[in-house]
Amino acid sequence: MAEETVSDERFKGEMTRMMKTVILKIDGFETRFDGLETRFDGLETRFDGLETRFDGLETRFDGLETRFDRLESKVDLLSGQMAEIGLKVIEIDKRLIAVEKRLLNVESEVVYLRAELEEVKRKIEIIDKKVSRLSVNYIELETKVEDLTFRIEKIEQKLAA
Repeated sequence: MAEETVSDERFKGEMTRMMKTVILKIDGFETRFDGLETRFDGLETRFDGLETRFDGLETRFDGLETRFDRLESKVDLLSGQMAEIGLKVIEIDKRLIAVEKRLLNVESEVVYLRAELEEVKRKIEIIDKKVSRLSVNYIELETKVEDLTFRIEKIEQKLAA
């Protein structure tokens, strides 16, 4: 019996020591779980922060998408206007070419008319010289006619007398 008591007491001691070891290990696990729980709480807080940031980014992205859609429609409008302007530029270019051709024709005609004018001026100078000579001749003839008329009158007076 004495041996049995020792064995029981040893068993009890061993059990107590094992229980203390188990309790210490459980306390260690509890501490570790508390640490994990704290870390999970930190992670959850960080995830909440990330979720908030993602919500903000999503809102900003939606705003950017809306702005991009407006910009795209403006680009489409500008593209249409550019095409219209391009057509107008082509039309203006055609009209400019036609005007340039007409201008060249007018310039050619001006050159021709200047040459004609110079010819007319030359002919007028010739005619002017002839008129001047004719004027001189006329004056001379008028003087001669007056002289002849005077002489005829004298002859008529002589004949009448």
